[in-house]
Amino acid sequence: MSSSTSTLHSHQISHLIQYRKEPCPLPDSDTETYLSRKERGLSCQLHKLIRSLKSQSPPPLSSLFNNLKANPHGINERNGVGWTVLHLAIYHRLDYEVVEGMLMSVTDELRVKICSTRTLKCGRLPLHFASRFSDNGKLFTLLLDIYPRAVIEKCYGGVTPVERAKVNRRGERVVNDLEREERTQNLLEKLKRQNLDLRYATILCLEIKWKKEGSETDDFRVFIYGFFKERNMGVFREHILDYIGIN
Repeated sequence: MSSSTSTLHSHQISHLIQYRKEPCPLPDSDTETYLSRKERGLSCQLHKLIRSLKSQSPPPLSSLFNNLKANPHGINERNGVGWTVLHLAIYHRLDYEVVEGMLMSVTDELRVKICSTRTLKCGRLPLHFASRFSDNGKLFTLLLDIYPRAVIEKCYGGVTPVERAKVNRRGERVVNDLEREERTQNLLEKLKRQNLDLRYATILCLEIKWKKEGSETDDFRVFIYGFFKERNMGVFREHILDYIGIN
């Protein structure tokens, strides 16, 4: 191995070690200094407004909502550590009315996108942040109404919002509400998987049916036209059994 190659490998290894040692911006640690360092020079005015709302001389709330009105998609832009405006608002424990106003000022589609967006490094949803920083039951209800599936989604460390709420002692009522929604979402996921399995099995049955009819008439076109027509019609039904008359 040449000295230049060895030097290159040493440089790569030291870079990897340095990268691994860099603190991950977890909401479980004191990240104020880290945030300040990473957010210098950010172009997203909304992040700066969120931070300034917690200062000793906060700007009027109208400046935040005027900015959102002019640039609604800015609410889902990330800062230097990969957090959206909503993540940052929950982290800084802004009043519920402010967070609600932010979310209600954008379209339904964008609202769902915001509540389903993860932090880049740790994969935490806004609901994960709420489970760490908030005791406000209304905030949890708001986030779950917009994106209920968040309650069963895990961050990159394998933790759900329910588990995080328990660790951080968010309160019995909050935990109970999260657990109730968790059971509902797990049931819906189970039903969704069962429906997919049933859909696949039904399509196989249709294939056998039309292959049989095609062979009996000695006409391959019977299979081609009959099977593919029924398969396509069945696939586009939300519940495939409705198509074949089983309710």
